[in-house]
Amino acid sequence: MKTATIRQVSEVYQVGSECQTTVHTIADKSLKCFEDSLAGFRRSLRDNRDDPTSSELLRLMNGARFRFHAVPLPFCHPQLLRPDFMARVSRTVAEFLRGFPQHREHAEQLVSALSATLASEADPIADVIQQLGSEVPDYRCGLLLKEPAIVTIVAEAAVGWGMPDLEILMTSDLRSAECYDRIVVVGPMRWWYRQREGHIFDAPRAYEVHIVRYEWTSDKRLSARAFVLGSGVADVTGDSSREAYERQTSVAPGDVSDGDMELQPRTFWDRIGDSAELTQSDGRCVSEEYASARGFLLQGGVVVFLEAEATSSALLIEMGKEAGLGRAASRGAEVGQLTLERVSTLEVEPGDFLLLRTEGGGDLIPLLADRVMGARAAAAREKQRTWKRALCLAYVDLALGQLVFDLRQAGSGIASEPNILNWMRPDTIRPKNRADFDAIMRVLGLSDRADEFWQTAGFVGRAHQKAGQQIRRMLLERVKESSLGDLEREGTLQFELSDADGGSMTAFRVLEVALANRLVRRTELGRVMLPSDTETDE
Repeated sequence: MKTATIRQVSEVYQVGSECQTTVHTIADKSLKCFEDSLAGFRRSLRDNRDDPTSSELLRLMNGARFRFHAVPLPFCHPQLLRPDFMARVSRTVAEFLRGFPQHREHAEQLVSALSATLASEADPIADVIQQLGSEVPDYRCGLLLKEPAIVTIVAEAAVGWGMPDLEILMTSDLRSAECYDRIVVVGPMRWWYRQREGHIFDAPRAYEVHIVRYEWTSDKRLSARAFVLGSGVADVTGDSSREAYERQTSVAPGDVSDGDMELQPRTFWDRIGDSAELTQSDGRCVSEEYASARGFLLQGGVVVFLEAEATSSALLIEMGKEAGLGRAASRGAEVGQLTLERVSTLEVEPGDFLLLRTEGGGDLIPLLADRVMGARAAAAREKQRTWKRALCLAYVDLALGQLVFDLRQAGSGIASEPNILNWMRPDTIRPKNRADFDAIMRVLGLSDRADEFWQTAGFVGRAHQKAGQQIRRMLLERVKESSLGDLEREGTLQFELSDADGGSMTAFRVLEVALANRLVRRTELGRVMLPSDTETDE
């Protein structure tokens, strides 16, 4: 494992002890008008905020508001929001007014204010960045953004600012021993503290940290080592050399409370995918069609649901981190070295890189497993389907309690509804224990073929294991040809697996993990859903 040198450690310590934090407050009249209108619209809704159409309209508006606060681009920039954003707003407003015509005045005022903001060429955040860059052209400067999806666009904009050497940073970049003269952070500090990324302030990697935020957004959580008071008054705590002060660059704050409207939009997980049948009373039917799953918001605004059982797993791409940080480094991976790790779905966290099948027909492992089995594949698959079909018929014909009772009487120690449903699934191989498998055979009247089916299932299982190993080798070969730096900065990277029926897998940075599991259709598990297919945030 590559660790920081004594010189690097000394520099990190010196930078942390001498770091100066500055908060630059900015303002824009059109944006302030939009946010005032949004606050007024929210207040007018009162008890109607939880209506699906109202929530959708607020979600769209809050998504736009977040981009205005997080992205250093002109408000009129065509890539600030999705190209169809205003069309989606118009459709949602029309649907909203059909149900709540009494709110027409507030809704039309809100849309008008949004349109005026999107027509503005103002770029207050970039103005501060350019000013800071012109003050010290020889400094090594970094720009930290909360919205990683626009990294490439902002890097291109920096050339126009006369700052071609400006380094666009991710929070992971600030865990290494690399240090900067000046780092500009876009957005309030609490954005990072809320996602456990406060190290960028508490263990800074720059002699100067400049925070740029709009004046009407409060920062309730500041670094333990830097507190900012109003009216330019500074309070120094801890190390006296670490000074914090506020530079006022605009007019007095307005009346929009940050507590009234959270800046970072929420993901409404209960509105993603098909949940129309979740309330039906027939528990058997729901269990057959639905699975308990955990939602993940991925780079690019797409989402995926993965099964959230104790035995469920996901494939992650891990990169070694400087100074021994991260899962890969804890196993001795070199800095920048890639490893593929299969972890429990329940352990996947924001910042991880999740590897998913995104193109090509069907699941890749069965396709490759069939290749491994060769001419025996068709017969082996048919034998698997034979006993699984028989189990499905028994499940339909018998009362569930009776089937569980019969299996236990036949010698199964773990027969239960969840286990029976798992054994029935086409993508599972067989029960782990022979006693449970023999019990199934007895109940189905297939005892005379038990050995045959057990051996065939073992043959299929071994082929699946070899297929998984082959996928790892194929991915590692593709990775050698890819830029892992692009994966870090762009948040997505596609790996073409042309040798496997032209399919591909894509690594996505995980941006958010749903706090609670929910039931989704099994057909949706592992499917990367585009924003047009879902109700996710911008």
